[in-house]
Amino acid sequence: MAKELWDILDAKGNPTGRVIERGMPLAEGEYMLAVHIYIVNSKGEYLMQKRSSTKEVLPGVWDTTGGAVTSGEDSRLGALREVEEEIGISLELDELEYVTRIQREQSFVDIWFLKKDFEADACVLQEEEVEAVKWVPTQEMMDHIMNAPWRQAEYREKVVGAIRERMAHK
Repeated sequence: MAKELWDILDAKGNPTGRVIERGMPLAEGEYMLAVHIYIVNSKGEYLMQKRSSTKEVLPGVWDTTGGAVTSGEDSRLGALREVEEEIGISLELDELEYVTRIQREQSFVDIWFLKKDFEADACVLQEEEVEAVKWVPTQEMMDHIMNAPWRQAEYREKVVGAIRERMAHK
């Protein structure tokens, strides 16, 4: 399996030109980029995926699609790749809607929304990443985000706020 490489960003989110292999420690003031993709269908349901029970971080937890942006990718391309790798759904660049960027301790997370209709059983799951997928009502997704202790307050507020805003503009 090819080694996963990450481009390193500075505290303002700009590329530094440094590339590291996944698992290597980041120096102080260095950040990597991740993406989270919230997929909603025309019924207003959100796709949740259950992380593999073999994952090192948050095994078996229900969450949204996401992962690290690899070296040479921008956030949008990373989001497309993660959706296709983890759940086997192909997208076009213009289907993604950028929401916000959130700074964490040593990473940035770009939040994307995607409106797409498909059946959960049409997903082809990447077994080492995902055990199951399901559609849940909007309120259940918002409750999940608000009650996720691993998510910082800013993340919870911005993502739930973005979901509420989309509900208001239906």
